[in-house]
Amino acid sequence: MPDTKRILLVNNFYAPHVVGGAEIVVQNLAGWLAAEGHDVMVVATCGPGQNEAPDRSAGGVRVVRFFPTNLWWNYERFQSGDSRGAVRRLIWNLRDQWNFDTLQRFDAILRDFAPDVVHTHNLKGFSPAVWTAARQHGVPILHTAHDYHLICNRGVMLRGVAACATRCTSCWAGSLPRRMLAHAVDALVAPSHFVLDRHLEAGVAGRSGSHVIRNGIHGALGRKRRRAGPLRLLFLGQVRREKGAELLGEMLAKLPRGAAVLEVAGTGAALPMLEALAARDERITLSGFLSGAAKQAALERADVLLFPSLWAENAPLSLAEGMRAGLPAIASAIGAVPEFVAAGRTGLLVPPGDAQAMAQAVIRLAEEDGLLELLSEGARSASRALTVEVMGQAYASLYDEVLAAAAARYRAVPAA
Repeated sequence: MPDTKRILLVNNFYAPHVVGGAEIVVQNLAGWLAAEGHDVMVVATCGPGQNEAPDRSAGGVRVVRFFPTNLWWNYERFQSGDSRGAVRRLIWNLRDQWNFDTLQRFDAILRDFAPDVVHTHNLKGFSPAVWTAARQHGVPILHTAHDYHLICNRGVMLRGVAACATRCTSCWAGSLPRRMLAHAVDALVAPSHFVLDRHLEAGVAGRSGSHVIRNGIHGALGRKRRRAGPLRLLFLGQVRREKGAELLGEMLAKLPRGAAVLEVAGTGAALPMLEALAARDERITLSGFLSGAAKQAALERADVLLFPSLWAENAPLSLAEGMRAGLPAIASAIGAVPEFVAAGRTGLLVPPGDAQAMAQAVIRLAEEDGLLELLSEGARSASRALTVEVMGQAYASLYDEVLAAAAARYRAVPAA
């Protein structure tokens, strides 16, 4: 088996179209694989009428984009103020159960690129027809489940702002086609044990095995020390109710004046509420969506990362980014969060939705001598397992395993 491979990465969005952590993970993985000498192509969606010509991004990664025929490009749903009627959403989702246009487009891509392995990520907008095309070409498939799309219609196991303890009947029925088509996947990967376990419980598993590979990030290692003045708190991510955005104001109201200041770095549906609050409270700074050097600067300014999420988080990159920067986290004990925030070692865990407990944790970090430094060093140390190199090496080894298993199955098939 050759050391270098032709690897096809598939994700519904790719830079510059970034809505969540999956896009960053795929870009990091593509760059690392290309640097290791592999021939890497990324396939992503674009809007109707947009340029679908292949391009080569920095690092030698080929990027192909196309619009899978449907009522709209799914990226539009993440724009502020977007609204679609229930009937049109139903039609869109039905078409996305298995999109024939996707099958045809991927058939052509597979013929042209001839990959050794297809590695899919978020498929909403493409549909699982990607797997059908890969199977028809006899190409082994890995799938990384960044969310709950294969087992939940909304992809987040959330109703309103309440996390779903179990799958509801509509999600069980609506996800049935995706779960059945997932049987084509050779290896299932999740970035946390929590997410992997939810899929295994729903009957979604890889034919050759199921694995946890942590998301990898770039970023300089940092270390925090308690500084004079108010504690500098950072909320980094989507400003939405289910992310606990409304709790930020409640928490500040319970803190003594001068105890802490808060920077909110992100955008989302709950931003107007925080804008109104910031107009009345000088302790709040709104920085908007940050990336690159601006995000790194925010991480360096902060003393503590706030992560007050209300839904069963999968493997949030903001936690990993904070750990890398040496930021202790005050985080909700929900979903996969305790896999990253070890209470008393890398941060403090609080019950989801409990603004009083968050405020008490802030006061503890501000007043307890040496605690911030202890947790900062723990976060910094734990982040060494969350690098792009560690992630890339794990995926490269899994590609070898999947290809070997596929070859063994081929040899086991008797000749006609």
